Amino acid sequence: MEFDTKNLLCMNNVMQMEVIDKVKRYFYTKRTKLPT
Repeated sequence: MEFDTKNLLCMNNVMQMEVIDKVKRYFYTKRTKLPT
């Protein structure tokens, strides 16, 4: 059980990192597309 919960937390952390990366990239591209 301990191993399963740790593995789940690790997977959740990786998913969160991917989501954060996508959000950052989205906002970055949005900002660069804005007229200066």
